[in-house]
Amino acid sequence: MEEPFVIVVVIALAVLGLFVVLDSEGFPDLGQGTEAERMVFVSESFGQIGSTGTDFRTLDLGGFSVGEGRGDVTAFEREGPVSVSQGILSENELVFNYNATQPRDGAVTFEVLGRKGGGELYVDVNGQRVFERDLVSEGTPEITVPQQRLNPGTNVFVVGTTRGSLLGSSEYRLEEVRGTVNDRRFSDVEKSFTLYGYELRDFQDADLSFEVARSERGAPLQISVNDNQVYSKRQLAVPQETVNLTPVNADLVPGANTIRFDTRRPSVYTLRDAEITLRYLGNVEQGSARTQFGLAPSETDYANREDTAETISFDYQNLLPSPTPVTVELNNYTTSLTPENGRNTVEIPEGEIKEENTLEFRSRGTFQLQAVDMESVNEDG
Repeated sequence: MEEPFVIVVVIALAVLGLFVVLDSEGFPDLGQGTEAERMVFVSESFGQIGSTGTDFRTLDLGGFSVGEGRGDVTAFEREGPVSVSQGILSENELVFNYNATQPRDGAVTFEVLGRKGGGELYVDVNGQRVFERDLVSEGTPEITVPQQRLNPGTNVFVVGTTRGSLLGSSEYRLEEVRGTVNDRRFSDVEKSFTLYGYELRDFQDADLSFEVARSERGAPLQISVNDNQVYSKRQLAVPQETVNLTPVNADLVPGANTIRFDTRRPSVYTLRDAEITLRYLGNVEQGSARTQFGLAPSETDYANREDTAETISFDYQNLLPSPTPVTVELNNYTTSLTPENGRNTVEIPEGEIKEENTLEFRSRGTFQLQAVDMESVNEDG
């Protein structure tokens, strides 16, 4: 009766011995786990960030005559701001000259940006005062210069300000200052306009438009931009004529650009309401993508080890013609980069990953953001 029990014990010991032998020869211990080589904390796609639309800006060139005949000739023009002032020991005036043939009358226009002191703004023509008044900010007076104040030959225009009191001082800041004279002469008209870098980087198109109010068509009306001819036509009087401008045909550049209207004797063209309308892609609404996530203590311990490296990687596709920086913010850590189209990676400094986390992408651009992964990788693995 004791023999079966002995046999069972022997078999059990034999099987146990077999397991011991197998383990000692390199088979893994089935009771132990393997250490992770990487942990993924975020895996998400956001789609399109921001929205894109068309912005535009209109550049006013005014009205003028080109060729031989009578018309309003631009004597002076400055688009940007200029200051005129007078104090006890100093005076700053705006002075410009015009060489007239048969002047009839003239005009001076500007916009008041701001003022200091109690002085009055004045305009003198050939030493005679034609205007003096106390003006307020955003005022846009049109000052008429009568024919009797103008002479054939050189005419001197002065814009300045009085002090306001014996010991006082005064200053006016003006912009878009323009002086015109109705004169008989042969005139080509040259004007300048300013373009900004972002308008050309995100350029869509630009149109020069004008009314031909009068036409005596001996020779064609010619228009050049930056010395590149963009228009040449014996044009009848029409309510509107349009010329397309591009960075290629007009050699448009950031900063100052020049447009010239000319013809040959005996032609004359009177143009009105000349303007350039510039259209470019713009970010209509600034976009952002945000996600919040929590981690277990074992995950934060893994991420904060010295032998692991943490990264944020994502697929990026810009939807604007020009690159736009993107800000990446993880909790208190912020960095900015201009991503390439395709896969991009941002390294996360040690200790930035917490148990409660917020990850955010922000940009003034418009772009696709896909396959956002934040992970920690064992560098020794």
